[in-house]
Amino acid sequence: MSVGERVRQEIREIGLVTLYFLTCFLFFLTLKKLVLDEYDVEISVLGTAAIGAVVAAKVVILLGKTPLGNFFVSDRRVIHVLWRSIVYTAIVFVVTLAERVFDLYREKDTLAVALRETWSGETTDHFLAMNLAVAASLVAYNAFAEIDHQMGEGALRRLFLGRRTDSPDRG
Repeated sequence: MSVGERVRQEIREIGLVTLYFLTCFLFFLTLKKLVLDEYDVEISVLGTAAIGAVVAAKVVILLGKTPLGNFFVSDRRVIHVLWRSIVYTAIVFVVTLAERVFDLYREKDTLAVALRETWSGETTDHFLAMNLAVAASLVAYNAFAEIDHQMGEGALRRLFLGRRTDSPDRG
């Protein structure tokens, strides 16, 4: 397989997953923007959502190919969906927590102060709310991925993005 073919395959593989997370993150960040507008706080949502969506998609796809992401695969489907969602959410939480500590460290110049302020800052509620939003997105993604796997790869995409072949009941 050539490098060009490999790149095209990677883009196809992460394209729809990225689109899903972009939609979710835009939704949650737009809600945040609307709430913050009431307090005259301006935020940019498109760039943040786009970067987060690409990163989330790549992480989800990579973890899905590891033994950790495929643990409980032979168990009940709900267990597999919950396992993946918990693992992915834990990884997102650790990464965003590390990012938060790093940002505070750059601002405060000492690691001890950064660690202390990580949980005592004004934005702790925001941090936890965004992680819960990501967790909800991951649960829905994993549920849809499991349904798609059960129906046959690409079945949900064809179902929702394909043309209708039946005539809708106009009852």
